[in-house]
Amino acid sequence: MRSTCIALAILAAAASGGAVGADSGATQVRSQLPIRLYVADLISRAHGQELANHKQWRRLGYWRPSVWGGVRTEVDGKFFLAKNGPTSPRDELEATLRGFFAPPKTGKQINEHPRCLYPARFRWLQQKLDIDESRVPHKKCPRYQQWRKNLQATSATLVFSSYYLNNAASAFGHTFLRLNRDPATTGGKRQTLLDTGINYSAIVTTNNALLYAFYGLAGLFKGHFTALPYFYKVRQYNDYESRDLWEYELELGKDGLDRMIDHLWELGSTYFDYWYLTENCSYHILTTIEIANPELDLVDRLHWPVIPADTIKAVARQKGLIKRISFRPSARSQLKARTERMTMEERKWVGELASSPNKPLPKSMSITKQVRILDAAADLIDIRHSKELIDEGRGSEGARLKQALLARRARMGVTSDELQVSAPWPKAPHRGHDSRRATLGGGYGDARGGFATLRFRLAMHDLADSSIGFPDTTRLEFLPTTIRWWLDEDEARLEDIYLVRVASLSPIDRFNQKLSWHMDVGMRRVFDQGCDDCLAGHGGLGAGLTVGFGADNQVMTYLMSDFEIGWGRKVDGIRSTGFRFGIGPAAGLRIRWDPRLITLVTGAWHWMPDQPSFAGWSGDAETRWQIGRSMALSIGAELNNQELETRGAWMLYF
Repeated sequence: MRSTCIALAILAAAASGGAVGADSGATQVRSQLPIRLYVADLISRAHGQELANHKQWRRLGYWRPSVWGGVRTEVDGKFFLAKNGPTSPRDELEATLRGFFAPPKTGKQINEHPRCLYPARFRWLQQKLDIDESRVPHKKCPRYQQWRKNLQATSATLVFSSYYLNNAASAFGHTFLRLNRDPATTGGKRQTLLDTGINYSAIVTTNNALLYAFYGLAGLFKGHFTALPYFYKVRQYNDYESRDLWEYELELGKDGLDRMIDHLWELGSTYFDYWYLTENCSYHILTTIEIANPELDLVDRLHWPVIPADTIKAVARQKGLIKRISFRPSARSQLKARTERMTMEERKWVGELASSPNKPLPKSMSITKQVRILDAAADLIDIRHSKELIDEGRGSEGARLKQALLARRARMGVTSDELQVSAPWPKAPHRGHDSRRATLGGGYGDARGGFATLRFRLAMHDLADSSIGFPDTTRLEFLPTTIRWWLDEDEARLEDIYLVRVASLSPIDRFNQKLSWHMDVGMRRVFDQGCDDCLAGHGGLGAGLTVGFGADNQVMTYLMSDFEIGWGRKVDGIRSTGFRFGIGPAAGLRIRWDPRLITLVTGAWHWMPDQPSFAGWSGDAETRWQIGRSMALSIGAELNNQELETRGAWMLYF
C-alpha cells in the first residue's frame, strides 16, 4: 500500500508538468524523497521490472534451478545480505537495495559496507533503476578503489595451460584469466608479465592421493578466486611444469571489462565448493565472462564433465568474442627451439654445461655458437631443476648452477638474438575435436562370428584420435564403455567399462630421459582358460621408454614393463581364488601420416604364474581418419590367444 501511494505521488507530480519532461519530473520528485521512501520506491520499481528474475541478477547471485524446486545458489561461502538470500533472489534484491543506503561505516569497517562489497550489483541496479549515487550515504571504499587502481586493466585474456598428466587436477588442462595492464603504466610498451592473473582453484587440504581424488570428486575442497602477478603463473606453468600457454584476448569493451572486474572483487571474499568434474576452474571462469557480456550464454551449453579445452571451444565459437590469440612457449618448447638446428656435438655441450657450467668450450668454436650453447644450457637447468628453483630459491643446487652459467654468459659481453618460437597453431586447443565420443561399428570374429558395437566415452582423447588441438603423446579417457551385440547369439553384452585410461609417452632424447607410462582402471570381458567369457575387474600399470622419429615425433615406438591384475566372482585365478595377475612386456607403434590420419599398433604378453592360463597375449592395429572436427572413420583388427577379429567403425565427437 505504501509503495502504491509513493508511486501515485510521483506520477501526479510528474503529470503536473505535462507530458514533456515527465521522466525528469519523476526523477526530480524521487530525489527529494526521504531516504526510507526513496529506497521503498527503488524496491517497488525493481519488482515492477521483475529484476529478481532477470538473467543478469540470477548470474550475479549464481542462482540455478534446484532439483527440489525453486532456485539455489552455487555460492557456498558468505555472500548474501538476506537470511534466505541463497534461495530467494527477490529477498536478496530487496536486502541489497536497502544495504546500499545503510548508514556509512567508518574506521576498520569502512570497507565492509554493501556499497563496497558489491560493486557489480550496484553498477547493474544503478543502470536499471537510475539510482542517484549522490544519495548513497557511504562514499568511500578505499580497499576496492586501491585494487582497481593497482590493476590499471584495459582488457582481459582467457589463458589455457596445456595438459599436465603429473597432476590429476591439471590432467585435462587449466584455464584462468589475465587482466591486461594499460601500456601507459609501463612506459608505453606491453609488459604482460606485469599483468594480473586471476585464478580459481581448490584449496587442497590433503597430500593423500586417494583422499585428494575423493575430495575433488565429492566437492569437499573449497574453491577460491585469487589474484597474482602474471609472472607467478608463468613461472608455475611455463617453467615449473613445462606447459605451453595459449592466450585468448577477449573483446569485452570497457563496460564489459568493468563488470568483470567488479564481480571478481565480489567473489574475492567468498568461496564455492570445488567439484572436479563440474564446478571447476573453467566453469567459474566462464561465469565471469558471462557477467562481463550478459548477451553470452556459455555455461548452460556446457555438458558433463566440464573439460577446460571444451570451454575454450565454447568461447571460440562466439563470433567476435576473441580479439587475438597468442602463444607463450614453455621452458621445454624454448629449449627445443634453441637446439633443433644444433649439431650433435653442440647438443652434447649443452648437456655438459648444464651439469658443469665452467667447463671450457673448444677454442675453435665461434662466439656465436658459444652464446647459443650457453643460452640453451640455461634453459636446460631451468627444466631439470624447476622444482628446487621455485621451492628452495637461491640456496638450491639448481640456483648455484644457473648463477655460475649466467655469470659466465655475462662475461662474454655479447647480446643474444631474440628467441623466436613459432606457435604450433595446429595444437591450439580451440581447434581440437570435442571431448565426448560415440562410436557405432561392427566386425567379424573367426570364433564367434559377426558383431555390432556401440561405444561411448565422456572424455577426452586417445592416441589414435586426431592430433589437432591435442598432444601426440597423451591418452586420457574418462568412462569409456563398450557394448557388443553378437549376431549369431542375438545377445548384447557389456564388453568393458573403464573409470579412467591414461597414457603418457615421453620420447627420450639427450635432454629428456623421462619414463613413459600408462594406467587403466575398470572392468573388461575376458576369454581364456582362467576366465572364459566373464566380466572381471581390471587394473593395469606399465612404464618404459619411448623413441620418436621424424619431425615432431611423427613416428613413435615404445616398450614398457607391464603389470595387470584381475578379479571377479567367476575368475579362476591364483590357487583357485578370484584374483589373478600377470606381468610382461607391452609395446606399441604410432604413425602420424597426417594430423587427421593416425595408425596405432599395440601388443602385450603377460605371464600369469600359478594360474590356469599360463600366459595371455594380444595385439591390436587400427587406422583412424578424422573427417572435419566432429567425425572419424576407423578400421582395425585384433588378434589374441582366442581369435582374430576385424572391425570398422564410425565415430561422432560432440
